[in-house]
Amino acid sequence: MTKSNKKNTGTVVLILILFVGFISSTGLSLKMHKDLENQEKVNASVLEELNVSKEETDKLNEKFDKLTKENEKQKKVTEEKDKKIGEQESKINTLIEESKKKDSEISDLISKKEQEKKEQEKLALVESEKEAITEQTSVKEEVSTETEENSNTGETLTVEATAYSTNQPSMSNLTYTEINLDVNPNVVAVDPNFIELGSTVYIEGYGTFVAGDTGSDIVGNRIDVHMTNLDNAIAFGRKTLEVTVTN
Repeated sequence: MTKSNKKNTGTVVLILILFVGFISSTGLSLKMHKDLENQEKVNASVLEELNVSKEETDKLNEKFDKLTKENEKQKKVTEEKDKKIGEQESKINTLIEESKKKDSEISDLISKKEQEKKEQEKLALVESEKEAITEQTSVKEEVSTETEENSNTGETLTVEATAYSTNQPSMSNLTYTEINLDVNPNVVAVDPNFIELGSTVYIEGYGTFVAGDTGSDIVGNRIDVHMTNLDNAIAFGRKTLEVTVTN
């Protein structure tokens, strides 16, 4: 091969290499351009999505801020209500305490009134008993006076006397003639065949008595003298006395 042919062949090869390189470069460039376009589309899509997401985020933030403000407002309203409720509860508790205090005062007043009423009833009973005793004393004094006045005209009898008391066990306070010994204690038990019931019996040193009772052991000239004090009745024993009887 001649030099000229070798040179031509080398030129052709170089041209071919450059051509292939150009073609390759052009294809690569086209591919890169296409990839860039695709990437731009992706980026645009992402940016669009990001914009949408930002708008939604802004809306959500706006809603959140609104809800936060409403919650704060509601919190203030609730606090005001709680404060008012607390004040009302305090007033109610105060009223309850005042009511309890008044109830206690009323209860004390009622108890005081009841106590005063009981004391008045006791005083009235005492006064009534005093009047009854005064009346009994007056009657006794009248009977004693009448007996003393009539003692000279009464019949003098010798009797065997014992004593008894309503304070003895199982002893009734009512006599055979239904005299209440708690009211009229000056009574003697007699034998009606010896001393007539209803007669006045004067015993010197003891006073005037009414023949108003009987007894199974009281026969003949036996009499039994009633005494309120049991010790006095026991100390009386059995005595032979002279008594003055006025019918």
